[in-house]
Amino acid sequence: MQKVLCGLLGSTGSRSLRFPIAPNKLVATARYNSSIPEKAIPTTSIESKPVEETVPSTPLETKPAAEAEPVAPVDVEDYSIGSLGKDGLIDTHLIDALKRCGFNTLTPVQQKTVRPILENKQGVVARAKTGTGKTLAFGIPLLNQQFKMLKDKDPRDRKAITGVHSLIIAPTRDLAFQIREEFNKVKMNSPLLKKTLKIEALVGGDSRGKQLSHFNSWQPPSMIVATPGRLIDMLSEPSVRRAFAGLQYKVLDEADRLLDIGFKDDLLQIDKILTSINTEEQSIRTLLFSATIDKTVTNFAQDLMGKEFTYINTVDTNEPETHELIKQTLVTSEGMYESMIASFNFVLQQIAENPNTFKPIIFLPTVKGVDYYRNILHMVLREENLRFSCIGYHGKMSQTGRDKAVKRFKNLSKTILVTSDVGARGLDFPDVTHVIQVSMASETANYVHRIGRTARAGKSGAAVTFLADAELKYVDALARVKIKFENRIESQPNVALQEMITNFNAKDYELNDECRGMISASYGFYFSLIQNYRLDANAMMETLSEQWTKMGLEGSPRIPQAVLMQMRNLQKRGNNKGNSYNLRGSAQRSPMGRRYNGDGGAQRSDRYDGANKKGGRKFEFDNFGSDDAPSYKSKDGFKRGGGFRDGGFNKDRGSFRDGGFNKDRVSFRDGGAPREGGFNKDRGFSRNRKSSRDDDF
Repeated sequence: MQKVLCGLLGSTGSRSLRFPIAPNKLVATARYNSSIPEKAIPTTSIESKPVEETVPSTPLETKPAAEAEPVAPVDVEDYSIGSLGKDGLIDTHLIDALKRCGFNTLTPVQQKTVRPILENKQGVVARAKTGTGKTLAFGIPLLNQQFKMLKDKDPRDRKAITGVHSLIIAPTRDLAFQIREEFNKVKMNSPLLKKTLKIEALVGGDSRGKQLSHFNSWQPPSMIVATPGRLIDMLSEPSVRRAFAGLQYKVLDEADRLLDIGFKDDLLQIDKILTSINTEEQSIRTLLFSATIDKTVTNFAQDLMGKEFTYINTVDTNEPETHELIKQTLVTSEGMYESMIASFNFVLQQIAENPNTFKPIIFLPTVKGVDYYRNILHMVLREENLRFSCIGYHGKMSQTGRDKAVKRFKNLSKTILVTSDVGARGLDFPDVTHVIQVSMASETANYVHRIGRTARAGKSGAAVTFLADAELKYVDALARVKIKFENRIESQPNVALQEMITNFNAKDYELNDECRGMISASYGFYFSLIQNYRLDANAMMETLSEQWTKMGLEGSPRIPQAVLMQMRNLQKRGNNKGNSYNLRGSAQRSPMGRRYNGDGGAQRSDRYDGANKKGGRKFEFDNFGSDDAPSYKSKDGFKRGGGFRDGGFNKDRGSFRDGGFNKDRVSFRDGGAPREGGFNKDRGFSRNRKSSRDDDF
């Protein structure tokens, strides 16, 4: 601990965002101040300050879809949970249950949405920021429906409610479980709900037979939380269709994400099925909640509800997308390697100052980046004798592994969650103090959802983003959507930490392999964003190559084929005039004199032969650095049968070599050839799982 954290400054009880690890304290700078007022840049350190709550406490007017637009708030004298009971809108038993749960007041989002949902009979479209209590915004009306149906019935009769009256559709199983958990908290604080309310989740990854058995029992569930795919599947069962015949509420939570994932057709099909089997005189009410409301969401809402629905905007038009209680800081570094070191530095400093309260979520752009970062951080913490655990979380983990990771991070203190964007939406973790982002997000909207993991339920939080100089165009993209950093500082190197990580990479074969995979995956990630963020392709190529060298890796990076083709296209369009990369083994050099050998330096022929003599293709890869190089050729069959020509890959540089796959590495962990027809299990795929819904690299 003394080697890396010597010379700590300041009180250990401080909650500042300073970087006091000597001799490498991150010093503030106005070097990049195009979007940051000069007065916002401190001279030595960044101290946290209390942020005043600016969320309005009054409801917004509602308008039909044709006039749907943000409107000014309207003053209301009293709008508490008690006032809803006085007006007879919600049952007194529900009020008592909410108060036992600690909900004595309504959040601003709940103030603006609960009353319109209870008073009106139309569908509702509500725009609400993440982490503002929107689950109970639709949960209170749905739970109240349970009490309405029990009215004038014997509460001891467990068959008083014999079907599903409320359905909530969520984009992921993790969010579905979280919603069910919130509802169950209220249920367990109400004697009447304990006896009569049954809530089940219909999600993929769990036993279909077990889920179906709930509908064949003498007491079917009265509320269902589901994901679209499993719900469509279950609606083909007669017992499930009978249970949904009396459905009264249908809620679409995080509708923007449901559409982004591609569930639009599934949702329309679900709506059609539910409408066809509904036996109620009144049609099913649809409640749509979304963090963003654009033309796509509006058109989809009209497809479901027609043009006569109520639109509620709980977000002021002049507010930025990010939550007002989150303090945002940008840390810039010369390169990606330095940026990663600075993030480790920050984590160690926060643990030293706030060991009992520090609980961060760290976002990486790729799955392989998550695996490497989590493992190297774990080794650094162990080396420094810090009793913090690191938990990895991404979409290529098994469902059981993801569930365990979520449970551990929720329930344990002194834990750090390292995740990809799959953890950016829909998960509610208590007491997250910091969101740390190492590198860019694939979309500016993901930045908003990432930092929304902190400052929830009225609490404050901090978001710290670490970027290399080559990534700073991303800051301009954030500024275009009204996201600006309060503080901006520049990192300084931590030599002791750099040496520690380099030694880990050199001594640990598995870690070295993961580091190679992370950098190779980074090529694909960054080059997919060049046009979106107007990045400099040459600068990205250079900083990734430097990261490879500084990490202590030998040989050359294995650059994905798609990146090589993209670089060639950029050169043809003149986007990199005067800059030439030898991406396929010619003698040309970049302006910095660095030679780039595509896919780690393939041999001259660069030919993949084999696999199947009758049914494949023969590819001869283009030499991107030479005009006389062979181009893609395709024939009816691979040139020779039985795998790659002359064997496999060179273990150091990824080129072809005789002798088959390297005897010490039967399969490739970083996206190379599969061993038996599927992706390597270590990388998240297996023969039994052909694909993943996660879009991470």
